Amino acid sequence: MEPAGVEHRDCFDVAGGRFLSISFDPPKGAERGDPMRLRGALAEGAARRLVGVAGRFAAGDAVVMEGLTLDLAASVLSPGELDEDPAPDWLLRAHDVLHDLADQPGLEVATIAELVGVHPVSLARRYRRHFGCSPAAAIRRARADRAAGQIARVRDLAELALSAGYADQSHMTREFGALYGLTPARYRALFA
Repeated sequence: MEPAGVEHRDCFDVAGGRFLSISFDPPKGAERGDPMRLRGALAEGAARRLVGVAGRFAAGDAVVMEGLTLDLAASVLSPGELDEDPAPDWLLRAHDVLHDLADQPGLEVATIAELVGVHPVSLARRYRRHFGCSPAAAIRRARADRAAGQIARVRDLAELALSAGYADQSHMTREFGALYGLTPARYRALFA
């Protein structure tokens, strides 16, 4: 991400290409122009979903892209930089466990809650408050993000679906399409 106001004058080989640039004012304490690095599954997933929406860009997608851009920003900024109350340690562990185990078929929120020692309702409530979505939605997002990250390397989409934790290829296609706006095959074609 670059500082707000940077103007790009890039050249493309083929007319009609798309270019996505994200700019926002830095948080308090950051110097204007300091680079921010995308780290972790949340940042990578938000960036991949942005690519998917930009690849199909249709009427009404501007608001979707704005939401994904804010997700991306939230994934690189710490709660302290955003003046938010910090998440409890158990919630951060639950978040890590969720992303580590997302490719396990049949993963349930109750399993994650048990692993971190809290009631599933407490996990769901606090997860939504701190991460902006339910743990179940986060599992679906993590699976789709994992599939997107492997889509260029795994040729067989049925094999990809199983390795990402889906029941089958049609399950992956539905979930992936709902989050990325494209089928896995169309998303793969963006990188061909």
